[in-house]
Amino acid sequence: KMNSKKLLCLISLFIPCLSAPRIKDPHGIFCGNENCYEILSVPREASLSEIKKSYRSISLENHPDKNLKDEKASKEKFSKISKAYTVLTNSTKREEFDFILDHPDAYWIKYGTHVVHKYAPKTDIKLVILGLLVVFSGMVYGLQYSKYLKAVDFIEKAAEANLPLTKGGTDLSKSIREEAQTILAQRLAEQQANKPRELSKKLPKKTKKEKLDEEKKELKTIIHELAVKAEIKGSHRKPTYEDLLMVKMVLWAPKVARELQYTYNWVVTCKIKGINRLPPKEEEYWTMKAVGSDAWENASAEAKKEALKDGIWSDSGKVEAWLGKNAHNLDFSK
Repeated sequence: KMNSKKLLCLISLFIPCLSAPRIKDPHGIFCGNENCYEILSVPREASLSEIKKSYRSISLENHPDKNLKDEKASKEKFSKISKAYTVLTNSTKREEFDFILDHPDAYWIKYGTHVVHKYAPKTDIKLVILGLLVVFSGMVYGLQYSKYLKAVDFIEKAAEANLPLTKGGTDLSKSIREEAQTILAQRLAEQQANKPRELSKKLPKKTKKEKLDEEKKELKTIIHELAVKAEIKGSHRKPTYEDLLMVKMVLWAPKVARELQYTYNWVVTCKIKGINRLPPKEEEYWTMKAVGSDAWENASAEAKKEALKDGIWSDSGKVEAWLGKNAHNLDFSK
């Protein structure tokens, strides 16, 4: 005789076979990965009236209005019930569903590959944008620093060669050269004053050429120190936090608003009313636009005052004359 334990084992083995067939429905054509008949608690051979009766009973029991404690879960369950009812009360859809229950491969043939792709969670777009801004800000800062180093190198070479304004020198290179010569003279004088007479007699005397070479080397070192400390203005200035792309984007809106305002005032005042004068700030803005930001920022205070007094912003001839007089080879890219 078969004991109770063996009987229970056999029953447990046959239970899965007695349950309704399962279906994989990743595209949501029918009831997802659940069996529509199981959702409505009806057998596969149930009639239409039996399906409707079961639907009314289950839908009333699981309606979200009656399950306010867990409204979200209730809405999801009610949606599944409605979907199952829609499939099983549509004769064409029910026939297809029954066929796929018996022939699972038919689903993949009709609705797509049997490989269900799982994608990793999407990266937060805010973090992506922030990362790109940081990268591009670093690139913009680096490019500006590269331009600054090129300007420093240009100033150094012009000061070392003592180039005049007409042959590539600038006001800055001339002032650095003069300051470097003053510092060198002071150092030489201090060295001479502090050198013990007895020691100077024992040391071999340096030739004139050796002395000049040493002084030239010392002068070059001083010029480099001064050039690095010098304030270079214009597009080749030393980069600051304002050169970061994120900061530029923040400052861009008020800058554009100001330019639009100035342009509107210029059209109304100068073109429509025929008045060739503007407020001081606006005249300075248009003067800078006329001569170029590099030339304007590197010009002396006296030169700027003269340009504003003469109103060169509205006369191209005056602009060219001013540039010829005040802009001395500000192209550091040479």
